[in-house]
Amino acid sequence: MPIYYDLVRRPDPENSGNPQPLFPRIVNKGTAELKDLLDDMGTKVDEATLLRVLMALREAVSTELMRSRRVHIKGWGSFSLRLEGRLVEEPDDIHAQSVSVADINFRPEKAFVQACRQGSIVRDSEGFRTSTDCSLAEQLALLATHFSNHVELTTRQFCHLTGLASTRAYQALAELVEGGYLRRMGQRASTHYIRTDRPLE
Repeated sequence: MPIYYDLVRRPDPENSGNPQPLFPRIVNKGTAELKDLLDDMGTKVDEATLLRVLMALREAVSTELMRSRRVHIKGWGSFSLRLEGRLVEEPDDIHAQSVSVADINFRPEKAFVQACRQGSIVRDSEGFRTSTDCSLAEQLALLATHFSNHVELTTRQFCHLTGLASTRAYQALAELVEGGYLRRMGQRASTHYIRTDRPLE
């Protein structure tokens, strides 16, 4: 099965105007839902049963992570928490209330990575999607699905959801903020987005 990619230029941090080198990047072909995974598995387990198992597993994993433990699932990899807090000079300059969970790290097992390398690498003829390829209605539907299981959204997650390249994703996110669908939080590397009260429809 093919793994589609396209080539994009690296950002020019110094605005030199000189062409930057190209690097390969995955072209997103959509989002696979639970029913798609069931089709791939060819299992007789129904979607509701599998969802209950997965939700119970998520609850168990989050419980162990909150106990400051790393969680390892054989054949998959390891989960761990990543914290964030402002930079300080001395330990007494910051308190626990100012430290929060930034994200969940996942480190896949080597066998998992090797399994994903079995696909053939193919240059995508259509390239990255543009904002017109992912309409506002489609973006809102994807966001509704995302926020049903997540509290916040990062730019990387939005790119993964929509298939938009980062530059176009930034533009789309800015429009979603301006439209009142999302609220931007944090700065720079810690920038993320949360839902507002406006329905995603």
